[in-house]
Amino acid sequence: MPETSALHCPTCGAPLNNPGNQASLQCPYCGSAVTVEQPAAPIADLAAEQSAMMNNMIESAMEMQAQSTDMAATVMKTAMPAVVGGTVVLPIIIGVITLMIVACVFGMVFLSFGSFFNGFFH
Repeated sequence: MPETSALHCPTCGAPLNNPGNQASLQCPYCGSAVTVEQPAAPIADLAAEQSAMMNNMIESAMEMQAQSTDMAATVMKTAMPAVVGGTVVLPIIIGVITLMIVACVFGMVFLSFGSFFNGFFH
């Protein structure tokens, strides 16, 4: 049950009930608006609230980290078969082999017709 504090109307002196610890009341007898001063929260309560907020922020950050790790793992699971399966690797291998063949052919031509090319480089 909520705590009831004993208050009196400053205009007519009638007793006022504040069952919900409200910041303002209206006197049921004269209709005057009464402002109720709220007690300051104890430092221990503020520290506990701050600690709870920090814990929530840390938990949220850890959840976000776990979600990003899960997303990265999903991307890797999806992308790795394409890379290893040849979608990316095969064109690179073909390109390297083609360059090696061109280099070998050029080398053979240069060696075969070396005397012909000597005039161009001297």
